[in-house]
Amino acid sequence: MLDGCTSALLRAIADGCAPGTYRIFSGEDFLALFSEPPEEGEQFVEKALFRLSEKGYIGVKYAGGGMYCVCPLPPARAALERAEGEEQSEGEPEGTEQAEEAAREAARADRRAFLAAFWGGFAGALAGGLIAAAILLSIRLIFG
Repeated sequence: MLDGCTSALLRAIADGCAPGTYRIFSGEDFLALFSEPPEEGEQFVEKALFRLSEKGYIGVKYAGGGMYCVCPLPPARAALERAEGEEQSEGEPEGTEQAEEAAREAARADRRAFLAAFWGGFAGALAGGLIAAAILLSIRLIFG
C-alpha cells in the first residue's frame, strides 16, 4: 500500500516516462510535487524512491548527487490504478460488500483452477507411471 507522498512520486515517474524507458529526474523535480515539501527534503526523496524500488514499482539505474535515473515497472501502473480505485470507492460504503464478495468468488475460482490443475497433473503422472510399468513388464515377459 502506498501512502500519499510515495504515490505522488510514483505518479510523477509514471506520467513522466514512457513505458519501459528511463528518465532522469532531479530531487527538486520531486520536491516540487508537494505544496508543503517534507522537512527531510532530498533525504525523503531518496528514502521514498528506495522503498518504491524495493517493492518493485520502479527501476533505478542511477541515484546520486540529487539526480535519479528511474523507470516505472509494470506493477507501478497496477498500484496506481488500485490507489485511484480506492479513492473513488471511499465514498461508496455499500459497494464494498459487493467488492468483497467478488474478491471471495475470484479466490474460490482461483482455488478451483489450482486444484483442477494439481489433480490433473497427478492423474497424468500416475497414468504415465502405470503405462511405463506395463511396458517394462511386457518386455520382461516377452524377452525373458
